[in-house]
Amino acid sequence: MKSFIQKTSKTFLAITLGAVCGIHNVHAEDMANIKSIKVDTDVNVQGFGGLINVPTANAIQFGELHWSYATLTDNGSYRNGTSDGLYQDGNVLSLTASPFPGFEATIRNSGGDFDTGSDLQANLKYQATFIPKEWFSLAAGYQDVGGITNHLDSIFVAASKDWRNFRFTVGTGEFRSTIGGTAKRYEGGFYGIQYQPFEWLQLQAENDGVNNAAAIKFKTPKSWLANQAQVYGSIITGDYDAGTGNDKVFYQVGIRANLFQGLDSGLDEQNYETQKLADSFGWFLSDRDYGTYTPKHIDFTQSQHYDDNVVAMTKLKDALADHGFENVWVGARDTQILVRVENSLYNRNQMDAIGVVLGMAASQLPGYFTNLDFTLSRYEIPTLRLNVNMQELVNFYEGKTLDPQFVALTPKDRSAVTADWLGGDNTPWFTPRVKFYPILPNFIGTEIGQADINLSIRSNIHMPLWKGAEVSADYDIKISQSSDFDLGGALWKYRQPTGLKNLFLRQTYQLPYNIYVAGSVGVAKQQYNEEHNVATFQAGWQSLDGRHRLSYHYAYLDSRLANRPNRYVYTAQYRHFLPVLDISMYAEAGQFWRGDRGYTLGLSTHLGDSLLSVWMSETDVSIKGIGFTIPLGTRKNMSVAEHGYQVRMGERWSYGLGTSSYKGTNQIFVNRAYRPGYLAQMQGRYFDFDRLSLAYIEQNLPRLRDAYAKYGKDGISGKYEKESNGG
Repeated sequence: MKSFIQKTSKTFLAITLGAVCGIHNVHAEDMANIKSIKVDTDVNVQGFGGLINVPTANAIQFGELHWSYATLTDNGSYRNGTSDGLYQDGNVLSLTASPFPGFEATIRNSGGDFDTGSDLQANLKYQATFIPKEWFSLAAGYQDVGGITNHLDSIFVAASKDWRNFRFTVGTGEFRSTIGGTAKRYEGGFYGIQYQPFEWLQLQAENDGVNNAAAIKFKTPKSWLANQAQVYGSIITGDYDAGTGNDKVFYQVGIRANLFQGLDSGLDEQNYETQKLADSFGWFLSDRDYGTYTPKHIDFTQSQHYDDNVVAMTKLKDALADHGFENVWVGARDTQILVRVENSLYNRNQMDAIGVVLGMAASQLPGYFTNLDFTLSRYEIPTLRLNVNMQELVNFYEGKTLDPQFVALTPKDRSAVTADWLGGDNTPWFTPRVKFYPILPNFIGTEIGQADINLSIRSNIHMPLWKGAEVSADYDIKISQSSDFDLGGALWKYRQPTGLKNLFLRQTYQLPYNIYVAGSVGVAKQQYNEEHNVATFQAGWQSLDGRHRLSYHYAYLDSRLANRPNRYVYTAQYRHFLPVLDISMYAEAGQFWRGDRGYTLGLSTHLGDSLLSVWMSETDVSIKGIGFTIPLGTRKNMSVAEHGYQVRMGERWSYGLGTSSYKGTNQIFVNRAYRPGYLAQMQGRYFDFDRLSLAYIEQNLPRLRDAYAKYGKDGISGKYEKESNGG
């Protein structure tokens, strides 16, 4: 033990002296600011919240996404020939997210060269959130979960304690991989120290159980990127066995981003969603301050004019139509007001449209209306219907109550609702809508190469024709591709060339008992040698509160190419939304696109306009993966009603990484447990990517006021009493 301590003393002494000198030279008036700075948790080289190789017991912040690249790489089985030691100057790519407080999920890819093989790993870490933040932090982690090659199979436990600008970490673990040529980290214990004197600087020193190392990390101030992201970079050195005559200096760069887009929060800040979790779980979430939401006053005044029904209805109808909503109808029945609109303005999240419409109704309608019946439709197919007491709605927008107590009703056609109606303004028929978004087929961590990508830009144009009907087309423009996608390359048949991808005519109907069905016919070109005439059928049912959803998907694909197979897809899915955790759980089973039969299980959670998901599938291949979806473009788009057409960015972009196993090998498998996008149109286009429900709205109520304040009337969105937290 004595020698173990002696071999790290010089490193720790240098870091400590530097820290002491830094403090000594700071002016007294700056000391208060230094003491208030907390130690940030960023992702380390191994893909965990930590130092260099050492993991800390602190998880990254709930709702954060980290992408990092590092050159410190295990030699293992994927060598680039530059080192005869345990480490090499290679490439490590990590994608880490926190889908729930205390949890980290990581997909990590390490290799010696981008043009040769690499290893794809899945990591998990949990911080014990029930331990009060004043005590210490405790966490356990598993690296290379379920890996077939098991290059880095290891487990660990770690404890950390923050004191002022310092964080101290100790831990132990077991390196269980049997692959030779790899440093057996964690075994025999590990420890480290972090010191962060400024927001933009952190010093680190560690022993990972094998090597001593130190790093200096530079970070951009959070204010530079509107408190939504940080860029950081580290210079690393240590007594690593990097091979004869090789330099022992490495580096890491990363991006730390806040996924709570659409909410009034930033990095290290809490919001309404985190506060609701803290209220629900109480003592179980004691690891940090989760904040208290207080609705802030916005410039909201209810109309004091007691116009008759026709005048009041006309004013509201004209205001909604002038704002840019389509198919606007306003009706009255005694003291009840009925509002029906279609939304093409707020495509990132339909919550914004709902918040603007309800806010405008609450502010403009006279006080003698006692009840509001609101329906949101798409091409005259009603998809959401809410009923609310008008005074409760006014109190909600005035900030007097947090919940206006919406009641979900079965959506109905306007002709089935008895009322005195005015409207029909801004009909959507034959108005083209175009959107653009990236397409990125990729192969990560294969025996062919560490990262092969094929980037294209897809343009989607669709046009509503009549009730429930639309025509849609997708056209891809190739931007760039790796050499393996070139003609004759190993991945050539999976490339996405410039050209027409899909062309469909779709028809959607609403049936009794809240059942929706949709059918389509068209042409789809999936990849090389896969071009089909396609007929599809989709059916879905959702409970009124949105917690339960059943769906069925069927497609017949008739090959347009000689001697190529026809394909059949038929799957059934059940999704359950658990509000207390804000998590959707789903299971899908059947026959998928490639003819493989089996099932998929998954969990997903919305963080503002972002989505995090983990899944596993069992068909002829086992696949485990992590994915994320981020919003694109702006919350409000150009008005179709004003211009007669619309051009915008796509609503969102999704990316996922999965690792597969088959009979003990890491082969490449494409489109397993895969249901094409044209079999998800009803859920996406008509039900806002499975967010159009009372359960989702109740989880995100402040967004209604935020949307009205930003777009319905000048004002300021909700305020959070929060404490900056570097956890």
